[in-house]
Formats: sequence, C-alpha cells, structure tokens
Amino acid sequence: MKNLKKKFLFLLTALILIAAATGAFFYFGNREERLLRAMVGELEEMAAKRSGKSGIIALLDAATPERVFDKKVTISSDLPKVEREFTLKELSQLLITMKKSCTSAALNVEIQNLSVNSGSAEITGGAVFSGSSSRSGSFREVRDIRLLCTKIDGKWKISAVKIETVIKK
Repeated sequence: MKNLKKKFLFLLTALILIAAATGAFFYFGNREERLLRAMVGELEEMAAKRSGKSGIIALLDAATPERVFDKKVTISSDLPKVEREFTLKELSQLLITMKKSCTSAALNVEIQNLSVNSGSAEITGGAVFSGSSSRSGSFREVRDIRLLCTKIDGKWKISAVKIETVIKK
C-alpha cells in the first residue's frame, strides 16, 4: 500500500511539474505576441469615437499617440499614393482633426500574421475603418494593413504603417 502511495505521489508531482512547465512555456513564449496584440487593441481604442460617449475622452485618446506610436512614424498608402513621416505632435493633430469631423468612428484590425524578431515585429492583416460624419454620412474603408513595430524601453511601438489595396468599400 505504501508503495502505491509513493507511486501516486510521484506521478502527481510529475504531472504538476509538467503542467507548470507547459504553462510557463506558453506564458513566456507568447509574451511578445500578447504585448503586440494588446498594442493593436490600444490602436483600435485610440481611433474609436463612439456616438453618445464624451467627445472629450475621444480627443484625449487622440492626443496621446505615444502610447502606441514611435517618435516618428512613416505612413504610406498605395491608393492614393502617399508616403509621409509624422512626428507624434503631427499624428496627434491628425487624429484630433479626424475625431472632430466624425460623429462616430471605429477601427477593427484582424491580425493575419505576426512575426517577432528580437527588437522588431511585423503585423499584417485586414483593417476596417468605419463610422459616420456630419458632413458626408457613413463611411467604410476596408484595406490590407502592415504595421512595422520596434521595441523601445520594453514596450512595442509602431514605427511604420503601410496601407495597401482597397479590398472593398
């Protein structure tokens, strides 16, 4: 009977150690991916303006692009053909102008591929920017998006945004 208890305790201890090791592997192994996904979530929240919610909160979100963007960000688009580098101040002003002109706005990024190197990462996927404005009514843009990210002081920041190919409106 004692031998059976020892075997059971040994087996239980081994299972606990295997479970702990597996949990640690998934927690630490996917940490960077989780941080990048959280950054994309912050980007979506920064671009959002919900009707019925305080416009001041939306403008404050737009006034703090340093939460997700590097000090200088290159934004390029193939349609219309544009490539420009923005400072955080310019990016903030652009976001504030966009939010002032919209009665509601939402950005949804569906991550299709995420690759991480030691200090850089690339996120590709689809992005849907939709909402309404008092001037032109509702809008909906669906595009392919590529975010190039850099790790700065332990936090991921977007250093370049490439918007490509209108999929459908």
